[in-house]
Amino acid sequence: METVAGMYGTVKKEYDSYRNKFYYSYDWDDEKRHYFQPVMCFFVDKNNIITEIYVGTDW
Repeated sequence: METVAGMYGTVKKEYDSYRNKFYYSYDWDDEKRHYFQPVMCFFVDKNNIITEIYVGTDW
């Protein structure tokens, strides 16, 4: 995840209780635009290693 943060900037680590996973999300601040613009999420393991990448609009 350190490499990704170096490329796209640092974001807050969040928790997805539905998937029981931690992730970093690059999305929009404006809630109205959030549902129509792509979001890029990087799910990570306990060592902060990326295990899954999600890009899409159906967040």
